[in-house]
Amino acid sequence: MNVFVGFFALFFVALVCPAACDEVPVSDNGTTVFNFRMPGVKTTHSDQYTCLGQMFRSSEPIYITNVVAFPNMDIVHHMILFGCSVPAQEEGVYYCQDMTSDDSMETCDGQLQLLSKWSAGDYDNITFPIDAGIQIGGDSDIQQLIVETHYATGGVDDSMYTDYSGFDVYLTRNRPEQIIGTIYFILGGPPIPPGETATADGLCEYNEEPELRVWNYGFHTHTLGVLGVAFRIRNGTWTEIGRTDDPGRTEVFYVNPDDNITIQKGDIIVARCGYDAAGVEVWTPNGPGFKHNEMCNLGIGYTTSAPKLPDVAVCGYNVDLDKLYPELIHNHRMM
Repeated sequence: MNVFVGFFALFFVALVCPAACDEVPVSDNGTTVFNFRMPGVKTTHSDQYTCLGQMFRSSEPIYITNVVAFPNMDIVHHMILFGCSVPAQEEGVYYCQDMTSDDSMETCDGQLQLLSKWSAGDYDNITFPIDAGIQIGGDSDIQQLIVETHYATGGVDDSMYTDYSGFDVYLTRNRPEQIIGTIYFILGGPPIPPGETATADGLCEYNEEPELRVWNYGFHTHTLGVLGVAFRIRNGTWTEIGRTDDPGRTEVFYVNPDDNITIQKGDIIVARCGYDAAGVEVWTPNGPGFKHNEMCNLGIGYTTSAPKLPDVAVCGYNVDLDKLYPELIHNHRMM
């Protein structure tokens, strides 16, 4: 995909901080490129989770118009660019969501919003819709940017396990016509029995006023994943938002070809990940955590002309769709 799109300003200002800036100076004209990178993090063990925070204290809103990932593909399993309303740590590096560390903190102490992500297997960056951006700073719910990095491999060899992964974040003070947001499902379920199939289901009830227009979606499981599918239910009618038969291959967002899928007040979003443990001889935990666990993540990207995003950044609680909609599951090829 193209990294630079035609609606960008004619010039860019590059900004590099070795760990975190006291303040990110964003140009009043054009676009500032903020090189938001890990400052030589030492990876000491597998499944290490490390975060880097950067506050945005501007009284006026700033807009992200593009994000480009720069991962160390040899050691990074995935990395996520989050927006945070109340920081767990304002700036610098800290262990976050790391089940292997006694010093681990929450990624964010307030509302957490997924803004962009990369995982092993991703080769293209996501191009934002024309004249759309993510609002941060000002009176928005994003006062801090965070890079959360999950290292699949760790060690003590500094020459091999020193990391400078991160994102280039394109910033402007010029408000675009549309604001971008993401509805994020983080699902799990009971351990998956050896040799059997299983599912993880989620449901999100949208009760906010702004109409949302879906522009992309993406699933992520690990190696047992064989299905990822999401539907919008409106007045009893099911409309497919997205589907993949290989959710474990990559975390790339797949741009939705149907520009007319909207989410309105009263709609219900349902999602399912399917697993097949054929040939597996042990029970597999199912939920966020280690790379050996299974998991089910879904991001639905949307745009809206509303002045502020609705409060649905993390939605979708675990349910059993077979019990809720037994007559419809088979009809919609949900396993």
